[in-house]
Amino acid sequence: MKIERQRVVITGVGAVTPVGSGRDAFWQAICEGRSGTRRLDHLPGGFPVETFRSQVVARVADDDLPERVGSEPEDRRLRLGRRALELVLEDVGLNEEERAETCLVLGNAVGAPSAAEALWLELERRGGDWRDLRAEELLRQLSFHSLTHELALEAGCLGQAVTLSTGCTAGLDAIGAAFELVQSGQATRVIAGSVEAPLTPVVFASFDLIGAISKRNDDAEHASRPWDEQRDGFVLAEGAALVLLEERQAALERGATIYAEICGFASLSNSYHMNKLPKSGEELSECIDQVLADARVAPEAIDHVNAHGSSTEQNDVCETNALKRSLGTRARQITVNSLKSMIGHALGASNAIEIAACALSLKHQHLFPTINFERPGDECDLDYVPNVGRDAEMRYLLKLSSGFSGIHSAMVLAAPEAS
Repeated sequence: MKIERQRVVITGVGAVTPVGSGRDAFWQAICEGRSGTRRLDHLPGGFPVETFRSQVVARVADDDLPERVGSEPEDRRLRLGRRALELVLEDVGLNEEERAETCLVLGNAVGAPSAAEALWLELERRGGDWRDLRAEELLRQLSFHSLTHELALEAGCLGQAVTLSTGCTAGLDAIGAAFELVQSGQATRVIAGSVEAPLTPVVFASFDLIGAISKRNDDAEHASRPWDEQRDGFVLAEGAALVLLEERQAALERGATIYAEICGFASLSNSYHMNKLPKSGEELSECIDQVLADARVAPEAIDHVNAHGSSTEQNDVCETNALKRSLGTRARQITVNSLKSMIGHALGASNAIEIAACALSLKHQHLFPTINFERPGDECDLDYVPNVGRDAEMRYLLKLSSGFSGIHSAMVLAAPEAS
């Protein structure tokens, strides 16, 4: 029996980022090409930052994360997640009954590192004696699913509550899973996205040790520079984004604002290397071919690509070559941009934030720029919307994401007028 594919639209956006939080502040910041990368001045626990080769981060302003009155200090990831949830619910205005019918899908790469690190330091201080630690607290700090549970409780969501951990593609994968839930008719409404708070000593040291992050310490605001010949790694960031996905007819019936329609999703593994990418882009190209087939959109119909654009030597060449393989001559006729040039790389949350940005781009028919682009790197020869945004007529947009362990994910979105 053939299952009818439901149409899926994005009707709510909640973004918490280093350049601004909330739909309007975030959109204004990225249209202006504002940099959120800064010189690292501290890490939790007073860890000496001078021990790192890289000293550049993209941090969310504390003013964007208000503490709850009368509550104990909360884990950074929980504060980011709660704020993103508040913003998306504020944007969509669901009533109590609609919230109860809503599912929640979150993706993440590193869980709750600050809580876990604090726990192990406390255990070390106690000489390994864990007996008077509360079991509930242990589970909350060490579980990848704890934030999903907390946010489902907060929102009153009684539908499925799902956690994915697929590394740097996790936000897009969570939104892809939510898309498939609605498309298949299993859900009418899903909140999906990712929350990451990786600016902790262990996580930062890990990326510093493998040489993945930028060492442009004396010019931190220009450290993230996708496709530029002077790029030297990504900028580790924190952030969160949640979007509301709905079945299109249900969204229209409740008078929802439609930012974009999701037309297709695909994901695969290149089985190549833990933290390297094949220069040819062959496997990423296969992922692009798969998502175009799933969306039933021809390569020549794509008007714009929001790339992973991480500012690493390997990724930027891999993506450029993959686009040429899959889109052919169309690759040189369209635009490609990278939000990470402004907000850094918040691991799994980065592509959830990027989906929020893509939805707003389609709604407003405007391209935000790739900042810090001065001279193209070798084999980086497409139109990357350098430094200044522009208006553009867009019907279909292709979103790409890649991550450590070789995962490639892709999504096709359409402007609301094309729905």
